[in-house]
Amino acid sequence: MTVGAVLVGCAVANAQTRISESELMRSRQSIAAVENALEGAIANGAQMVIAQFRTAAPERWRLTSQPRANGARIPDQGLIFFVQVPDLEPPMTWTLRRITQEPQGPDPNIVRQLQQFRNMASTMQGAERAQIEQAIANLQMQIDLGNARIRETGRGSISAASLTPAVPQQAGQRAAEPPVADDPDEEYTRQVKGALIDTMLKQTLVLSIGPDEWLTIVARTSATPNPLMPADTSNLSTWVMRVKGSTLAAFRASKITEQEALKLVEVLEQ
Repeated sequence: MTVGAVLVGCAVANAQTRISESELMRSRQSIAAVENALEGAIANGAQMVIAQFRTAAPERWRLTSQPRANGARIPDQGLIFFVQVPDLEPPMTWTLRRITQEPQGPDPNIVRQLQQFRNMASTMQGAERAQIEQAIANLQMQIDLGNARIRETGRGSISAASLTPAVPQQAGQRAAEPPVADDPDEEYTRQVKGALIDTMLKQTLVLSIGPDEWLTIVARTSATPNPLMPADTSNLSTWVMRVKGSTLAAFRASKITEQEALKLVEVLEQ
């Protein structure tokens, strides 16, 4: 009888272990699904920006790296996802145009830009090198003449409440064309933040989040450090976006609208 009791106890323990492992596997699969959704949201945001600016600069735009997202559950706190947001790198023609277009006087950073272009030229051959060297010569001439201009840019900030959905058009009504953005960097920031928040609200149904727990996204830019100033981190940004489980539950149950849910998403930029 003692042996039988021991065997029964072992069987129960093994069953509980299997259940625990099964739950853990489901949790990992759910987190992986949201990780993929967040990475896809960043890529989609980049494509929206490229589509807007391709007419002005048809050359190749690219992300400096692949988006990365990693999630984890914090007991009694909720879930947190760390997201690496790559920079959207415009073609050289756009960069040169931005350097010379704004009437705000010469900028010392132009010297740094020129050095970067010269470094790039040293790695090129043939017609490609001749083209960039001609662009460098033209820019140097503009500097010498005092005509070089540069616009101060930076990643903009955004609040979740400002992300309003598009107003549906009435039948027979002509849809207004969306305004063309002036700054691809600022537009990329807007698109990515909006896409991440949209994913947080609409593509996290697979996650189990208690009403008093939080779903948090910590997104950090991955700007390539300036080779001349490797310690400079002024162009890096971290965005913290979080929403409570009770808000997600109310939105999914259609108890609150999307706009009301957006107002309850907390957004902080550091």
